[in-house]
Amino acid sequence: MSCNCMTLMVLTAVVALTGCDTAVQTDYSKLGLVEVSGKITFDGKPLSDATVMFEAPDETYSYGKTDESGHYTMMFNTEKTGVTPGKKIVRVVTGSVGDIGAGEGDEEEEQSAPAQQVAVPKCYNQKSKIEVDVKTSATFNFDLKTDCSTTGPS
Repeated sequence: MSCNCMTLMVLTAVVALTGCDTAVQTDYSKLGLVEVSGKITFDGKPLSDATVMFEAPDETYSYGKTDESGHYTMMFNTEKTGVTPGKKIVRVVTGSVGDIGAGEGDEEEEQSAPAQQVAVPKCYNQKSKIEVDVKTSATFNFDLKTDCSTTGPS
């Protein structure tokens, strides 16, 4: 056998034996993620099936989904819980995340909406003024009001 063929066979064997790991291993340790959870109510009742977003000034965000009791846990992405430290605008959306601001439609839309879906006013999503400063692991509870009087965590 020629030298080139032998080299090719050896390289092929080495690649076959070592295999290849195509899984991306993300190192979250440098992000300083902070565990955040809480409860959201609307006019004193648990707000279920809502998406909570903690949005940074650069428009990156962590998110959580409320359960039937209004509890949520923030996720950095689909694999990792947590929020990067710093000041965040809190947005609460019912329906899909693409529906930011859908809480203030015309009366006809509101009447045709399913009874169990609460429409959160724009003052808590698209025009939210609620801010939190995430420093350490924390619980942030919010009692949102129809009159938009909630301006921070309780």
